[in-house]
Amino acid sequence: MKPTVPESRMRETKSADRERGFIFSSQQRSRFLNILVVDDDETMRALLDAALCREGFQVQQASSGKKAYEEISKFKFDMVVMDYDMPDMTGLDTMLRLKAENITLPPTLILSAKGSPDLVKQFIDAGAKDFMVKPFTVPILLDRINRMAGTAKKA
Repeated sequence: MKPTVPESRMRETKSADRERGFIFSSQQRSRFLNILVVDDDETMRALLDAALCREGFQVQQASSGKKAYEEISKFKFDMVVMDYDMPDMTGLDTMLRLKAENITLPPTLILSAKGSPDLVKQFIDAGAKDFMVKPFTVPILLDRINRMAGTAKKA
């Protein structure tokens, strides 16, 4: 069984929450899902991090498909929100590599500026649970994530 994200990384997240004005007790935080946000765009990661933390989710970040692969291989996440188009390894390539190596992929929401039916089908076949086309509004994104959270099992 994979470990959860180390406590030292959680402390970093909790500290960032306090800086943003979000203060949760450890009991409150422990009941929320741990989400990995993957995007090569730092601004997008910051936006997603802020929106998800505001909803009470624990958020970790990866800046590339390769880093996402490493994180998912090492740690247990309840959900992944991943960009499609990244320079070193696309979101699809990341998912296919995890699948090929029999690494359990958490429920995954894909974000992409490209939304062709063929691309959506490829992601669904690779194991994605949902697909959103950019640009999107934060309330709709949060609604989709909260709906997905009902299918993400907490260990």
